[in-house]
Amino acid sequence: MISNWHLARGLIRHGRLDLARHIAAQSIELAKKSGVREYYNPSTGADWGAPDFSWSTVLIDLAKEVI
Repeated sequence: MISNWHLARGLIRHGRLDLARHIAAQSIELAKKSGVREYYNPSTGADWGAPDFSWSTVLIDLAKEVI
């Protein structure tokens, strides 16, 4: 999630709100599907790593910026 947050913020700064919104929406759906986790399987979206990991809370900040 932290990588997605960095990517989306960079896209916003470069005027690509459309792509930032897409990343945010997909990240939020992943958290809804698999919960708040340390990281996720990049191919399947399965939850990996520690549960209730705080990196995933950056979704709140990301959602505020693009939605």
